[in-house]
Amino acid sequence: PQDNETARKAARVAIAAASIKRDQPGGYRIIHDVLIQNQRPLTDSVIRDLAQRMGIDGEALIAESESEETYKRLMITIAAAQRLGVQAT
Repeated sequence: PQDNETARKAARVAIAAASIKRDQPGGYRIIHDVLIQNQRPLTDSVIRDLAQRMGIDGEALIAESESEETYKRLMITIAAAQRLGVQAT
């Protein structure tokens, strides 16, 4: 996996959004598509806009993306990818 702040921030937003929308069928795919289509830096304002497009409260998404639980989930994912030899996504 890429090891830079932009990629990690996008990953944290995706993890947070997936957590918030976990009961929605296809929720992760919606989140993935919205993030891939976004070409702007992930400022709080942009995250709020993306959240609105996903039907999520922007402040809740920001808070969840900055939570300790989201950080732990990201670190587990990165560690698993490294064990598998994944270099990039």
